[in-house]
Amino acid sequence: MYGEIDDEIELVAADYPTITGNYAGSGLEGDDPASPRGLRLLARVGRVTPALAMAVVDRFGELARLQRATVDEIASVPGVDHDLAETIKDTLDRLTETSILDQYS
Repeated sequence: MYGEIDDEIELVAADYPTITGNYAGSGLEGDDPASPRGLRLLARVGRVTPALAMAVVDRFGELARLQRATVDEIASVPGVDHDLAETIKDTLDRLTETSILDQYS
């Protein structure tokens, strides 16, 4: 149980590097906005390794851009074939939809 919590904490820290100080040039002040990169969602895609997830978020920079990306754009990341790009896109769309529905339930 604790291992899962530790893994989640590491993903949160990696997802928000400007807050946690893991990113060059970081240093948000007070109420400055911060955007997740998408690592926590990519961790839920079965075939995506941590290194591949990092390559994807490095390519798109933030979750919002990744969510707007097409399958072909995701497939342009080295190591991501078209089938995996479709799986990533489907997973992100499903998780986004679930999150939105949960807000109104």
